[in-house]
Amino acid sequence: ESGLTFGGAGFSSAGALGGFLGNFSKTPIGQAVIAGINKGVYELVKQIGAAPASGSVIKTEGNRVWSNVGSDVVKVGEMLKINRRGEELIDPDTGISLGSSETEIGQLRVSEVSDKFNIADRVSGGSPINRGDKVISTAAAPGIEFASSWDNPGRSF
Repeated sequence: ESGLTFGGAGFSSAGALGGFLGNFSKTPIGQAVIAGINKGVYELVKQIGAAPASGSVIKTEGNRVWSNVGSDVVKVGEMLKINRRGEELIDPDTGISLGSSETEIGQLRVSEVSDKFNIADRVSGGSPINRGDKVISTAAAPGIEFASSWDNPGRSF
């Protein structure tokens, strides 16, 4: 091969890293390294968009809840879960945070949406909703579409 490919971005021997890795990419080890990098980048890109949209509660008034998730993420009528973060778990040996658990405390239905926030009405749950509680969309996260093939733009036909 005359160049290096990182998850679809090509570098020819005249470009960025190609001159440095051009000869290396022709060796069996070079081919294995490049294949590993491409697979890693592919797996990383595959996960983008795989998590549901989420944000935080910024205000509550009775059963109305404002959260910092706007029109680019949620739509009117969409359901949101409300999660409360539990106690932070600290490793006693290292002092490093191991994270915390989350408990669902209710559900909301989005009634109004603006560019940067939404207003939702509580539809279930009895615990009070606090500023900073997490809201998570129940809509399926959009996947990434991949082309059936890729042509190297630096390749001449």
